[in-house]
Amino acid sequence: RGPEPWRKRPRGYDEGHSANVVRVTGELKAARAALNEAQRLWESGSDPAAVLDPGRLLHLDAALLRAERRFNEALDRLDDAAAVSRSPEAALIQKGFTLEVMGNYERAIETLREAVPVVERKGDRRLRNFLNFNLAVNLCHANRFAEAADLAKQVRDLATETGDEILTHRATWLDGRVAAGQGRIREALALLGQARRAFAARDMSYDVLLALLEEAGLLLDKGKVGEVQGRARGLNKAF
Repeated sequence: RGPEPWRKRPRGYDEGHSANVVRVTGELKAARAALNEAQRLWESGSDPAAVLDPGRLLHLDAALLRAERRFNEALDRLDDAAAVSRSPEAALIQKGFTLEVMGNYERAIETLREAVPVVERKGDRRLRNFLNFNLAVNLCHANRFAEAADLAKQVRDLATETGDEILTHRATWLDGRVAAGQGRIREALALLGQARRAFAARDMSYDVLLALLEEAGLLLDKGKVGEVQGRARGLNKAF
């Protein structure tokens, strides 16, 4: 209800989220068409009471640009989102993830650390744990395993305390990556296998694939080709 300009703006906001669902399914052309329409509705409308977050569609557009591999545009959009959004910390976390996908791990770490004081001020423990997890992953990429181990323990402790089972299992996967980086191969294989089985029980195929590929790499380094062949059947099933 209400004036037409107002009705257009929530419609654009809503359709932006629908476009994001399409992006997650991998239908990028359809997602782009849907998001363009959402942006058209948003820009042709008005929100005089400032009900809606002005940075949200920018954030969603950045996620789509990242999926389209238009990385520099995605980073620019996230900078725009951080400047106007009511959740600038979310834009910073997504910027860190975009930099990780680009392989720029040190810059990703710097960006994620920028988000820490903002997240702490908001007091959102779940978001802080998500931030710590992403930061630890990038520290592993950068071969800074001792720092990653400290964060991994924080992630596990808070995930256990809050009952977040999925993040608890991802913390196990993270512990496996840290163990591998520190040369504790037997422990790493045990942790990665534990995480993989937990992911498989929840049909989390992408996470299963990550754990399987890392196990395979460690086993190949040890010359255990037969065990890798056995795990390859798991890769086929997950794919």
